[in-house]
Amino acid sequence: MSYIYIDESGDLGTKKFSSKYFVIVGVKVENPITLDRVINKTRRSVKKKLLTSNEIKGSNLPYELKLKS
Repeated sequence: MSYIYIDESGDLGTKKFSSKYFVIVGVKVENPITLDRVINKTRRSVKKKLLTSNEIKGSNLPYELKLKS
């Protein structure tokens, strides 16, 4: 069985200061454990103080960490 993870970034541009881009990304994996490992490894590399919720927000990450990935 295949598993698909889909996420979006940006907004639809309905406001004056909206994002310039709206991006939708999908990742297909055959084994969900593989995706879980990637997510957990990413979470470990991000300090807990940067996580405001279960979601990792790229806009909250320091520049050096963005370059690392």
